[in-house]
Amino acid sequence: MANLSSLHLARKATLTGLLVLAASSVAHSADAAEDHPEHSWSGLYLGLQAGHDWADSKITFASSAFIPQQGSGFLGGVYGGANIQLGWNTVLGVEADVVAGHAAADRQPVRLPGTPPAISQFGQTELGWNAALRARVGHAFGRWLPFVAGGVAIGRFETSLISLFPADTQTTNETRIGWTLGAGVDYELTEHVTLRLEYRHTDYGSKSWPASNPAPATILQTPYSTDLVSNAIRVGLSYRF
Repeated sequence: MANLSSLHLARKATLTGLLVLAASSVAHSADAAEDHPEHSWSGLYLGLQAGHDWADSKITFASSAFIPQQGSGFLGGVYGGANIQLGWNTVLGVEADVVAGHAAADRQPVRLPGTPPAISQFGQTELGWNAALRARVGHAFGRWLPFVAGGVAIGRFETSLISLFPADTQTTNETRIGWTLGAGVDYELTEHVTLRLEYRHTDYGSKSWPASNPAPATILQTPYSTDLVSNAIRVGLSYRF
């Protein structure tokens, strides 16, 4: 009987010890959860970005002759916005950015009916600074946030028409408004620092211009229109507050 009582007491002590250990483990897990809350992408952020821009444009004259233009260049600037993470790991946000750029095309010759040889007349375009205000939607996978974004874009666009014989030049600088659409992915390096890779397509539409010079036999004496789209790859590094 004494042996059975001792065995019974040993079992009770072992069970009690296991219960205490389990309770201690649960309490420790709860404390750890409080120290490290569930990951969230909600908050404000501000960052720097850089990348490369490819600008495709076309100068079209009243005679249907046109000058295709392809320019590219580096860009750099700032961006910032706000995110809110909802259920099912859906992340909604709004973001604004502005960059300085220089996507200039080479001079391209053109020949219009009744004008001098093409070698004496050229067109050239350049996309300068640009900015955008976009809405974003993404789905969070822990530290990864793939997203799509779209909104309104604004950019500085310069068109130059050059005639060598006779010598004359027309340059127009304009600020255009268009639309932009893109996709990318954010990766959280630390609790506050996020790395980004993004592709963006922007369309600035078409605009018509009257002839600027009544002098005959030059490309400056015919109305024309310009079209502009750009495609950019950007990388960014931001700080979330």
